[in-house]
Amino acid sequence: MEDSAPPGFARKLERFVVLLCILLVASADRSAADPDIRITTPARLPGGAVGVAYSQTLAAADGAPPYTWTTTSGSLPPGLSLSAQGVIAGTPQTAGTYEFGIRVTDRDSDRANRGFSVVITAPPSILTTSPLASGVAASAYSQTLTASGGVPPYVWAVSAGGLPPGLTLNASSGILSGTLTTAGTFSFTARVTDNARAIASRAFNLVVSPAALPPVPAVSLLGISDTIEPAQQPTIDIALATQYPFAITGQLAFTFEPDAAAPRDDPAIQFSAGGRTAAFTIAAGATRAAFSNPQLALQTGTVAGRITLSVTLQADARNVTPSPFMTRSIRILRSAPAIRSLRVVRTDSGFELRISGFSTSRELSQAVFRFTPPPGRSLQTTDVTVPLTDSSRGWYEGTESARFGSQFTLVQPFTIRGDAGDLRSISVTLTNGSGTSDPASATF
Repeated sequence: MEDSAPPGFARKLERFVVLLCILLVASADRSAADPDIRITTPARLPGGAVGVAYSQTLAAADGAPPYTWTTTSGSLPPGLSLSAQGVIAGTPQTAGTYEFGIRVTDRDSDRANRGFSVVITAPPSILTTSPLASGVAASAYSQTLTASGGVPPYVWAVSAGGLPPGLTLNASSGILSGTLTTAGTFSFTARVTDNARAIASRAFNLVVSPAALPPVPAVSLLGISDTIEPAQQPTIDIALATQYPFAITGQLAFTFEPDAAAPRDDPAIQFSAGGRTAAFTIAAGATRAAFSNPQLALQTGTVAGRITLSVTLQADARNVTPSPFMTRSIRILRSAPAIRSLRVVRTDSGFELRISGFSTSRELSQAVFRFTPPPGRSLQTTDVTVPLTDSSRGWYEGTESARFGSQFTLVQPFTIRGDAGDLRSISVTLTNGSGTSDPASATF
């Protein structure tokens, strides 16, 4: 067969075949030395948390560095970005699960793709609310603080304030426990830190009540009876039936309800130290009260009525008054008038009698005067009766008598016709709705 190729063609064909062989050999050598590029970072990236800095470096193999990294689909969590060097970094802003595709390209333009996912969790928060369950001094206490979100495990700590004495906060479990030793209201701030170093805090209050006190033994008021005479001053004592382990502070007080025709209070009814209250103490382990004065007395005044005494008690700054409320009633009964003094005062026309006394019912009906002559003489009139209903009512219902209780001063004038020596002595009795007084006498 004749060679019909143009001149020089055979030479060109030979050169092309040689070049092709060289390229095939080079390609074979490269495939043997550099297999296909691949991404070695696992598809599920380590999780992150909102507000906590994040950084993750992607890795590739079997390519020709340097590598260039880009995203191909989806989107990174808000706040994160991918650098050309393959570093995903930033501070996540929104919780959620994010899926996205990433490509790596080597210097020879070989490429590899992989889909990734990452979970961004919400920041931690403390679920337990304030105030915490209250406790009692000298008693065991336990309360678990709980949190959610973030990246467990959590670490607990007190960041401000102070726990009630006797309690501790477990760093890993968040359990607040111990035996309370001191009563009061305590404020503190608890902080929880998650595994991504995100922090949440909350302020708490915890009220610790005092330990229960034993009941106070029966209380007695000594030295007084259920009924009492007017114008007296009996001493009063307070006693416990048995010893009490705590010191007691107390107050004895009374109210007065008058029982009289003109029902007014009697300011003379008061304690000997003054006023209508009296403070006292009972030492721990003792049974008798101690007052500021060595002895406490009750001035009963002169008006009929009811005195109601009451006792209040405190121990360890707490009210330990027995229930029902401890009271004692004393009655000052209505009685016949009492004459305290009788005095004769001479006048130009004769004399006047000045009578001082009291009437517990705050009323008088009459006065009877009896005159006695010296031996061997006689009087035309020996008895004189003077009505007092109207005059006593005017006194007891007037404002001037209020500060005197039922006391009064009666001034009765007499005119003498004849010789004053005809009188030796005079006696007087007073009458009210309850009876007649004992006679009182005076001599001339």
